[in-house]
Amino acid sequence: MKRKRLSKLARDKANGHSLYWRNKLIALWSGAIRSRAGYKCERCGDTKRTNAAHLIPKRVWFLRFDLRNGICLCPKCHQWDVMGSLDYSGMLFAQWLFHASESTWNNVRTMWVEMAYVESKLSTPKRPDWRAIYDKLMEAKSS
Repeated sequence: MKRKRLSKLARDKANGHSLYWRNKLIALWSGAIRSRAGYKCERCGDTKRTNAAHLIPKRVWFLRFDLRNGICLCPKCHQWDVMGSLDYSGMLFAQWLFHASESTWNNVRTMWVEMAYVESKLSTPKRPDWRAIYDKLMEAKSS
């Protein structure tokens, strides 16, 4: 008896490590961050074309979709300086964040401690299960 071959989409949905789940997570995380801020730039208050920005760079995968790791910014504020990204103007951004929002500043400090702890425990980075992270975000969204 021949097994029915699954489509690429069905295989991707079954695999928690696939780009399918990572892309769904990006949309869900971005929507949650912008919604939390009322679709308004948290730096200047502009409401046009806001986007979600990571406070700690997204290459730190275990904090990539943490809701504490996001801030809603307009494109102008997201491209903070000549280098073209808030990732490159860390000191200027940290200075603004410290004075603008004490709770967000405390979240960032907590995440840096978590990041240092997790990185010290991992000899090799674990491959993230995007589907499990997506399910956790959906669960948090519904509660």
